[in-house]
Amino acid sequence: MRMRALPSLLLAAVLAGCGGTTTSVVLQVAGADTLGGDQLHVVGSVDGVIVHSSTVPAPPRALAAHEDLRILFPDDLAGRIAIVQATVLRRGACVAVQEGYGVLVLGKPKQVDVAFTASTGGCTGSSDGGTNP
Repeated sequence: MRMRALPSLLLAAVLAGCGGTTTSVVLQVAGADTLGGDQLHVVGSVDGVIVHSSTVPAPPRALAAHEDLRILFPDDLAGRIAIVQATVLRRGACVAVQEGYGVLVLGKPKQVDVAFTASTGGCTGSSDGGTNP
C-alpha cells in the first residue's frame, strides 16, 4: 500500500511514557533489545495517509527490553484505525519490522503493542503484533 505524507498532523513521538489525555497511541515495543537494535523508526498512518514518521532515540543507544513511545494524533481522526509500524534499526540498517493497530479514541491514549524476538527477521511489515481494535 502506498502512503502519502501529511506533514505537521502529528505533534510528537517521545521515548518513555507520557501522561495526559490527548488522542494518541502509546506504542509499547518489547524485545527490540534481542535484535541488538539501537533505534526505532516509527511510522503512524490512518486511512493510508502517513501522519507521523520519526526515528528515536537520537542519538542512537542500545534499546531496552521495553520501550514506550507516545504518538499524538489530531482529534478529528478519533474513531479511525491507526496503523503503527515499528522498525528496529542497527547502525541505521533495518533489522526487523512489526505493525500494530488500534482504533483512536477521542482525548485518550490507545495502547498498541508490538513484540520482537531473536527469531523475528526481515524488513517487511507484519500485523501479528498489534492490538486488535
